[in-house]
Amino acid sequence: MEYTWDKEGAEAKKFNKIAIITVSKEYIVRRAAEMEIAKDFKKHGIETVMGTDLLPENATKADWAAEKMVKKLKELNVDGAIGVIAGKPRSTEMHVPGAVFDYPSPTYGYYDYWGYIFGAYNEVTSPSYTFDRQEMTVEATLYDLTVTDKKEAAIWKGGTTLSTTTPMKAGKGAELYARNLVDYLLQYKVIKK
Repeated sequence: MEYTWDKEGAEAKKFNKIAIITVSKEYIVRRAAEMEIAKDFKKHGIETVMGTDLLPENATKADWAAEKMVKKLKELNVDGAIGVIAGKPRSTEMHVPGAVFDYPSPTYGYYDYWGYIFGAYNEVTSPSYTFDRQEMTVEATLYDLTVTDKKEAAIWKGGTTLSTTTPMKAGKGAELYARNLVDYLLQYKVIKK
């Protein structure tokens, strides 16, 4: 995590069931992220509900209303929720300048001239090149749904930037992010097992 925030005075909490809801314009990104996070929680014995099961690809804006979602989640006995916001992937062109390397010449070797050593060197030049780096910002917020005041429900927030030099694939990025997120929440005792 590149940055985190903890609610002042918040202690580690054991949740019975956690909802994972990813917000993205890309349904495939939502589904991949939720599946990977759910899979990692399951490895630690924590039950989850995926937002894509509650909010399918054709969900309307009204379906996404917070009050409506909280009601659905409480009906499913969900007491915690993680909201994940995945930014749009962006591409940055990176430039690596060329370099010059010297190495001793095997043909001429070293010469001793009155206590001084001289040698012949050759040069090799590496070319400069450019490449595309793909980046995506991802931020997660953990909510305690047993808190009645919705302004007090957020207990943790963390964000990071995923980057790769190959085209970003939803599955691989989601897998890396999920492992990072779940490990962080358990290791730093934000969530108890």
